[in-house]
Amino acid sequence: MADMDYWHEYKEMPDEAKEELKSFVKGDFVQMLHPEEGESVALLRVSSEIFNRAFAFNRKYLFRGDYTAPPEENSYGDDECFLTEDGLAGFSITQSNWLVSLYSNEPWKGFLGMVVPLLQRVTKLVCIVNDENEDLVNAYSHALGFKIIARTVDDKEIMTEYYGEEFIENFVRNYGHPHHVFMYRPRTEDEEIEIKVFEDYFEAEAYVDKEVL
Repeated sequence: MADMDYWHEYKEMPDEAKEELKSFVKGDFVQMLHPEEGESVALLRVSSEIFNRAFAFNRKYLFRGDYTAPPEENSYGDDECFLTEDGLAGFSITQSNWLVSLYSNEPWKGFLGMVVPLLQRVTKLVCIVNDENEDLVNAYSHALGFKIIARTVDDKEIMTEYYGEEFIENFVRNYGHPHHVFMYRPRTEDEEIEIKVFEDYFEAEAYVDKEVL
């Protein structure tokens, strides 16, 4: 896949692609975002269809986009969805309070920190990780105060089934074997919980859904 090249080094999305993306992003104004570097940009509430299309468009250009699940793995149907007006960043929140598909192709950093006030009803999320890189886990822990509640051991087999051999071969070659880390919003700052380890991804997901509202 040619778009895999973008996943392994920083590259800015081509101007013609930016224009195409911006052309179909429509929604209701929520607030302005003011990055320290770069122009201010409006955040919009958008339909699930527009979010799906924008995320799919962006994913092939994302640095480490292979740490995100393909958009077909999430319906976004009843989600609350948000995009920047240029479509270069966004996120979705499910009815059961999962944070889904948060991403940013913006030339500036700090998108997660800027939207924290809109993530207050989020109580759980899941990250694709490997043994060498838990940057996403650390980012969500720092920005949202989330803690790890469960882990899987090795998801190469199940991800091959859902994402295809080419995707997994590329992932393993660049990062090692993938697994998932599930995180939750603790009820109190000093709450401690045993981190459960699962062989099966769907058992881990069901456990988190049961334990975290």
